[in-house]
Amino acid sequence: HRVLLEEKELILTLAFPDGPTASKLPPQALYCLLPVRKLGFCFCLDGPFELIASRGDIHEGSRRNQALCEELPAAFAGALERHRSLAPRALELLGPPPPEPF
Repeated sequence: HRVLLEEKELILTLAFPDGPTASKLPPQALYCLLPVRKLGFCFCLDGPFELIASRGDIHEGSRRNQALCEELPAAFAGALERHRSLAPRALELLGPPPPEPF
């Protein structure tokens, strides 16, 4: 999913499970090339997030991170449109609500 921020194109990538064990996938991590932390979604989310110095979390005050997070619903909906086999499992893929918003 493409996100425009200050004339820069940022790419938000969602990766979904496939195969017979896909419905039993535990919550996956948010990635910034490498895993950062689990969010509760049962799909992987990778993007050019700005991280805190320890790389253990995303920087909460970042304008870039805010823009990426605001585009997540559109990216998820777009993935469901392109891959119709995911639609019946949409709520399952979202997982339980996260203990804290990201």
